[in-house]
Amino acid sequence: MKGIDSNDLYFIVKSYNDLTTPQEQIYLLVIVWRYFIYMTNTSSSLTTSDQIRTFQNICDKVCAEPKIRFCGVINGMGRLVAGGFKDDIKPLHNEEERKMWYMQSALEMSMKKEFGNNLGNIDHIVTYRGNVTLVNIPICDHVVLLSTERNADVIQIVEYTKELFDFNNNTRPENKKEEEDLLVSEFI
Repeated sequence: MKGIDSNDLYFIVKSYNDLTTPQEQIYLLVIVWRYFIYMTNTSSSLTTSDQIRTFQNICDKVCAEPKIRFCGVINGMGRLVAGGFKDDIKPLHNEEERKMWYMQSALEMSMKKEFGNNLGNIDHIVTYRGNVTLVNIPICDHVVLLSTERNADVIQIVEYTKELFDFNNNTRPENKKEEEDLLVSEFI
């Protein structure tokens, strides 16, 4: 995000109301959101090569299942770090639209996590579209994205996917919290 400073952000936010389409407004919000993530130097955009290999192996297993079109892992900045479409699947979107989907998913997850203290942690988010079903599953600083056939058993797929990530990485938010609590209790 080199080249953006606070004056640019002021102009961007001030011009938000001048944008005519919801897509332009969402795009602007994504830019501002990414800037703040960049400025706070969060680790959510950093993924180790070991994590990437593990994520890719799990995504390959999930994609091998029937009715799965896509399985990928995105970081907090909305960048795909592992996964992809099943070999015999033709994506419904072009590359730019897929990148926008990744960023929107990261933004949606980030915004919905804000209510975690009051409502509890997010287990998964499901969006039923006309042609496909989209699923977002949080795993620590990343989000697993799934695209399934419209008639797929989403609950079964979500449970299977969570099991694979739990077994291989122990990366679910609640597991991370339990580990942190154990570490803290050892020092008290």
